Order: sequence, then structure tokens, then C-alpha cells
Amino acid sequence: AGGYPTPFNRCYVTRGKEQVPYRAGRIYPLYPGDILTKICSGGAGVGNPVEREPEKVLEDVVNEFVSIKQAKKIYKVVIDSDSLTIDYGATKRLRSRKCKK
Repeated sequence: AGGYPTPFNRCYVTRGKEQVPYRAGRIYPLYPGDILTKICSGGAGVGNPVEREPEKVLEDVVNEFVSIKQAKKIYKVVIDSDSLTIDYGATKRLRSRKCKK
């Protein structure tokens, strides 16, 4: 639905000293002593990132979910690194360049 891929999802079973990769959504046997590990990076968003409200992007930067660099690159939101404020003029100019994800 317009979001980015989640390349960091993975699943594996540790059996003794061996890590056996498993594909998510499949049925595999587990044995006593097996340790199942599933790493999920979460959702990748819905819709065009350039349409996300700049204030929500800033909130994600403040909460360290998104870097200032990624805010500019993906969401086209310019954030001042010293004051952690949105540069609305620069954001508007960046977003008006027919930017797509």
C-alpha cells in the first residue's frame, strides 16, 4: 500500500550450535531444546511517505525511530538538527519537486 519493504524480518531455530533459517508462515517441526527466534522489523507504513504530516515525522525523529537524514530522504521533511524543529519552507520546496518515494 505504498510503504517501504521490511528487509530485516527473519526467523530461525537454534538447534545446539546450529542456526537453521526458517521461512515465516511455514510449518516446521520443533524439538525439545530448540530455540525459535523471530525478528520482525514492524510495518513499513501505508501510503506515500511524502504525504506524511511533517509533525508526525518530527515525532518519529525525536523518538529515534527515524534519523534526520532519513526524514529528509524518505519523507522529504527538513529538520534542524540543533533545535529539532521543522524547516517548513525547505520542506515545502523539497516536497514540491515532484518527489516520489
